[in-house]
Amino acid sequence: MKIMRWLTALTILACCGVLSYAQADGGFGTHGPGGSQPLNSLSQSLNVISCSTVPTPTDCTAYDMATGLTAQGIVAFYDQTGFAINNATITLDFPSADGGQTVGCNSMTLGAMFGYASCEAGSGVPIPMGGGDVPITINETMSGTGISCYNSGTNMDDPVSASANNLCKLTSSIFGPIDQATGNALGLPFINVANPTNVQASGPCTVPTGFTSVVLGSLVCGPNSIVIGLGITGTCDGVPCSGSGYGTFPALPTAAGVEVFVTPEPQTLLLVGAALLGMSMLFMKKKAIIA
Repeated sequence: MKIMRWLTALTILACCGVLSYAQADGGFGTHGPGGSQPLNSLSQSLNVISCSTVPTPTDCTAYDMATGLTAQGIVAFYDQTGFAINNATITLDFPSADGGQTVGCNSMTLGAMFGYASCEAGSGVPIPMGGGDVPITINETMSGTGISCYNSGTNMDDPVSASANNLCKLTSSIFGPIDQATGNALGLPFINVANPTNVQASGPCTVPTGFTSVVLGSLVCGPNSIVIGLGITGTCDGVPCSGSGYGTFPALPTAAGVEVFVTPEPQTLLLVGAALLGMSMLFMKKKAIIA
């Protein structure tokens, strides 16, 4: 009987431990536009901004007003890489105070820009007991808008970069797709290069009739900036939001690394460009010899 009592007690403790672990997560969410830091590289470290400072940072207020939720901190950036973003990894560097907790999210906190994040799985992504890096993968999927690479000048916190905009046009034209009637490239993944202010508030991205070679889930039609909310709380149906995706952290991450995945990879684009340049030089040389 004593053994049975001990086994019962241990089972209860284990269940309680699992439940407390599953619910001890801080929320993760995305929203755009916003952005107070430039993303100049496909792999870069950004600052995590606390929303408890006075005065409240602009991007914190923008996130709260747009989502109806409250963020404990944010990571905000605008894209100046020249590449539209439909797939990226956000690596959060957590202090030891957060060890043993999880980072959770859900379809409501992710918003319209990204249809999937790895923190949706189960009760979230665990934080190492001593703290450390926690990678969160975000993917546009067929339902999102992604982050564009063209700045039309509508965001005062996002200075226009002519070089970044020109590179955005170039990379977008390389990606296709092709108009069946004219043979002209529409430009992907950012599909609105010709009219950059025509961004969509929600996905999937709409492609003009007559264009083919479209890979669903790779098109980008959203704004060129994003605010990532951390430690999300709020009210859902009149009661405090609960479950994976909601909750604060004992301490905010100290930094956030952003790694963007581009298809084809930049190296491939450079090789293609070099090949085209080489072919044009040979053609000009041949033409000169014939003359």
